[in-house]
Amino acid sequence: MTSDYKVWLMGDNFGWSGPWGTTYGTNLRLLINALTEKGWIAFATTLKVRPPMPWFNLNIMTRADLGAIYQFIRYLGPEGKPSPGYVPAGQTPTGPHAIFP
Repeated sequence: MTSDYKVWLMGDNFGWSGPWGTTYGTNLRLLINALTEKGWIAFATTLKVRPPMPWFNLNIMTRADLGAIYQFIRYLGPEGKPSPGYVPAGQTPTGPHAIFP
């Protein structure tokens, strides 16, 4: 592995704005660190969130694939900061963001 992995899956402070409001990619390294593998699988198979997270893809993954994702992210270790919180529709985010029509 190259040193690039040090910044993988740590979320972002770049927002995605649309009719749903403004959302941010989650720091999966911090999220996974707070869950057991069983807890992650339960979370991933029932997750329903706003864009940009492709939750519907996680919902249909096999338990073995979700377990492999969990083990890989645990291997990377907890790093980074939590992503900014959700900004409701009609409110302007303070940081950089893309606007979807």
